[in-house]
Amino acid sequence: MHIILTGTGLVGACALDFLLQEDAVTRVTIISRRAVPQAEGHDKVTVLIQEDLGRYSPETLQRLSGAHGCIWTVGPPQASVTRAEYEAAHIDLPVAAAKSFATLNDKFNFVYVSHDQIHTPNSRWVFFLDVKSQAEEVLFQLHHDTSKRLPLVERPGKPLPHEEALPSLRIYCARPMLIDYRKHEAVKPWLKPLTLGKKWSNWVGLPVYSFFGMTSMIGDSRELGRALVDLSCGDGEDIHVEGVSPEGRCLGVVGTRNWCKERKPLKASGGK
Repeated sequence: MHIILTGTGLVGACALDFLLQEDAVTRVTIISRRAVPQAEGHDKVTVLIQEDLGRYSPETLQRLSGAHGCIWTVGPPQASVTRAEYEAAHIDLPVAAAKSFATLNDKFNFVYVSHDQIHTPNSRWVFFLDVKSQAEEVLFQLHHDTSKRLPLVERPGKPLPHEEALPSLRIYCARPMLIDYRKHEAVKPWLKPLTLGKKWSNWVGLPVYSFFGMTSMIGDSRELGRALVDLSCGDGEDIHVEGVSPEGRCLGVVGTRNWCKERKPLKASGGK
């Protein structure tokens, strides 16, 4: 089975760790703007260096042909870019990629890494949460089953999105919140220096939330990596675990934890 991965931050590193371990995955293509040291020395991994992650040439799509799914983890921190750049990176790029990748196979799983709590009543007033919400709204318009479309939220100065459903495309969303990688030794050597926000969440947020037992906000990085790989490799059908979103396509922190408790091993397969 051939899986595409984008993004080389914490979430991408977690996903790659489990892609490398998974026997059912025989080929991994990482699309990245730079080299990926974590992938070096692994025969089943190919790294495609590409600056523009929103455009894919016929030659690139030919190299990706037959892929079963994609784990999309790309996106800069809010503090490192302008608001317009943040929106483009977290909405426009994954939507463009999903459209292109839908041509790769008769059924294609596109797993978008979003954020938990993005559909709570006040989330639209938090910029990065609202951006993730917008991305999900557009991506689910591309999902093959139009009954799964999310309610569209009117935003001042922005037209409501309108996209045609793509028959091959199966959309999933993983919605982590605080990611605890303190016991995930395999990814630690590959992580980039932490931003100020990440330092706060790791050094203050995680210990405080753990102390008060706020487990619905803290997810284990190993569970996240495992779930991302499972969704990308799966049959594209709805998810049936406690904590899944109402339409059956998105796993938040609790849903991810329950998925990992109830999951069945993937079946090894061949393929491109």
